Amino acid sequence: MKGSRILSVILACVVALGLAGLTGCVGGKTDVGDGYEISNQRIGAEEGSSLSYIQCTVKNTCGREETFLVTFDLFDKNGTKIGTAFGNAEDVPDGQSADLNALIIPDDMDNFLEIGNMVDSWDLSGVGFMKAETAAAQAGAEEAMRQLEEEQRIKELLGRN
Repeated sequence: MKGSRILSVILACVVALGLAGLTGCVGGKTDVGDGYEISNQRIGAEEGSSLSYIQCTVKNTCGREETFLVTFDLFDKNGTKIGTAFGNAEDVPDGQSADLNALIIPDDMDNFLEIGNMVDSWDLSGVGFMKAETAAAQAGAEEAMRQLEEEQRIKELLGRN
């Protein structure tokens, strides 16, 4: 009797751990990084569409309003990379969350409509902070323009002497 109770508890623990691992692959996965949290990841489709998406929630923790570009690598049951998913969430205020649908694009375009059924797991492969990157690029371009104008003024001054 005591042995069967212990066996029942062990079996229940094994089943619970197995289900927890399964839900980690199928949905509910969370990735946290510097400035973001991407949670409730799952495969889905928009109503009336045959396209597949990694659907998730993006929380902005970067300290400013930001637009996020998110990419996922997609794998089949053998661990082979079979595609990539791309999505963005625009103008997410600091401390707030937004829903994001990352469109699944197969590496083999012949599988475009079936890819959602082929994905067994995925990994977050990139998070871009578009406003910060755009601001940095714009600042770099403005600095380059200032340097060019300064060089032009120096050339004009040297040409006058």
